Amino acid sequence: MKDIRSKLKHILMDGDMTIYWLANKAKEKEIMSASTVFKYFSGETDLSNEKFLSLVGLIAKSLGTTIAIGFNRDGEYIIKPNIPLIALMESDIY
Repeated sequence: MKDIRSKLKHILMDGDMTIYWLANKAKEKEIMSASTVFKYFSGETDLSNEKFLSLVGLIAKSLGTTIAIGFNRDGEYIIKPNIPLIALMESDIY
């Protein structure tokens, strides 16, 4: 999961957003507490699947984009922003 955290950090940075901003937005939207967001990105805690997907959804919505999450054929966890929906259907993400 460390790799996925760093990829999410890069997506945030590419959108000129910070973990601090995300933590405040998650608290504002009542997704989770700001401290939970900081603990997640520091590696102190993991999130339930529901909370993780809510956090990724918040990032995507705030950036006005899509974020694909899945596994490639080698079983490696992948996350990619800005993927058109048709490309998802035709890719090796399953």
